[in-house]
Amino acid sequence: SSSSFHWQNQFFQQQRQRQPIHLKDKFQVKQAQSRVLHVVSLDQLRTIMLDDDDRLERHLLLCFFTPNIERLVEDEIVYPYPFAGMSPQSIWWEDLLQTVSIRFYRGNDLTRYFNIDGGGDGMTAPVFLFVKKGTLLGETFNNNYHEGST
Repeated sequence: SSSSFHWQNQFFQQQRQRQPIHLKDKFQVKQAQSRVLHVVSLDQLRTIMLDDDDRLERHLLLCFFTPNIERLVEDEIVYPYPFAGMSPQSIWWEDLLQTVSIRFYRGNDLTRYFNIDGGGDGMTAPVFLFVKKGTLLGETFNNNYHEGST
């Protein structure tokens, strides 16, 4: 009948108008992004992450980025998903791995310590850095990072 056709047509029009669900809008992504630590200084990072022997209490995943690529990091890469929040195995990632965002415009003590180049509007991609649990965050990072490597 005519009314049935009109109703079906209206339904399909509404379906077509719906926007697809973007990864950044999923619950798991929002949960992960709400759990990332935003760190602004080396002292803050040390206070949060080091044990009494100045070693990392957990593995660390750092993301360095400048304001001009913040949307890329948050909306496209959706950092720190899937490495924060609840894992599919029902384990809180933060029990094993701490994710950290470091948003900077000019170089600072964190970028110098971890030897991150960039700053200003010249940065076109974030820099990710993984640091193992137990790593000594001493005076310089390079010496500790290469410790034991061949």
